[in-house]
Amino acid sequence: MKFLVYENNWNELQARITSLNKQLTKAGQPAVTMTIEGHEDEPHPEKANQMIRRFVVEATGTEPVYNGWHFIATMVHTSDGNIVRAVPGHTVNDKYRNGVPYCEHCQTNRRRKDTYILRHDDGNEVQVGSSCMRDFLKHEDKVLCRATELILRAYDAIESATRRNWLGGVGGEPWRINKHQFLAQVAQVVAVEGKFITRKVANEQQRAATANTAYSIFFSAHPESLASYAITPEAAKFAEDACTHIIHKYAPHLTVLEGDDNDIKDNMLDALVGSARTLTDFEHSLLAVARAECIEPRLIGIAAYVVEAYRRHLLEQKSAVESKSVHVGKEGERLRNLKLEILGCTYMPSQFNEFGSTFIRMKDATGNIFTWKASGSHEYARGASVVVTGTVKKHSDYKGVLQTELSRCKLEVTGVKTFGELVA
Repeated sequence: MKFLVYENNWNELQARITSLNKQLTKAGQPAVTMTIEGHEDEPHPEKANQMIRRFVVEATGTEPVYNGWHFIATMVHTSDGNIVRAVPGHTVNDKYRNGVPYCEHCQTNRRRKDTYILRHDDGNEVQVGSSCMRDFLKHEDKVLCRATELILRAYDAIESATRRNWLGGVGGEPWRINKHQFLAQVAQVVAVEGKFITRKVANEQQRAATANTAYSIFFSAHPESLASYAITPEAAKFAEDACTHIIHKYAPHLTVLEGDDNDIKDNMLDALVGSARTLTDFEHSLLAVARAECIEPRLIGIAAYVVEAYRRHLLEQKSAVESKSVHVGKEGERLRNLKLEILGCTYMPSQFNEFGSTFIRMKDATGNIFTWKASGSHEYARGASVVVTGTVKKHSDYKGVLQTELSRCKLEVTGVKTFGELVA
């Protein structure tokens, strides 16, 4: 039988079932088993942008059986009516649910706290008082009754664990973030700021990483003050495409071939399995995040990089198309008022001084690539339009792309691109 058990209740539930199973073993009965078959995430009822998880648990218990008689339920008789405690998978007949504490073995109706419902393999059902159980079964009834009670207690505990605040939420309440919404927020931050800042670079420059910035905005108590970071449809689409890209890149799909050529199919399958085995830990983690619906807060760094990995993929594609770059000017020549676009900025700390340098990559309208290694830390948004005056330091070739290296530059920003233009 399946139950939806809240994650914060799982450890306590396991402890209780383990204790009950020890007692079932002493009674000579099979243990109650629980298997997590999946999970469901749902919005937190009180906290915005938080998700809480419920495990899909398959629970299996075996009711005690003797001479073909199955213990299927305990009837608890109260002044307010009967309480049915049935072993999951069994339904008690209405005449017992609404009846009096009558024992069909001794055929007497007297004040009883509990009676037991037994069902025979032939379909016959009977209600027996606890004091008559030994005579009815011709067996030491205490062990079987005790085992029934233990199984019912186990299922009671599992049922209780389906309530979010069972026992006040033992061990606190873990929560998660909707991955799709969070990655959309990451994409929006990159669009606004024009760059992705890893935690390594953030630590070196003592600034906020993109993942942390997105997290702070996502859970901001004053979202109205961050209107420029409001998630746009373009950002949401970009995040969705990023996940699809990671899944297709690291978990390619096997296309079933027509015909009966099993050798070809086996070779394809072996190739895919071999490909999966070559994934690095980092790539494996990216794939896991891309497939997930929700993530733990501690995983926001690796999750955010899904967006950056896709962005870099697009830039590489774009760079390949623009590989027609040629050298511009002559070494030592002063080039004036070049209208360029920022492709990226990378800060490089120095072991010799506190200033370091920034490697800036740019291109002109025809695809010619320019670079400038500027002293100190500089920040220019990717896609920004700039006017540059600089001296040709030298002509170089980087991975087959010709580029013109500049020095002594003067740079003026004249505009920035929209999100759609950045990712087009």
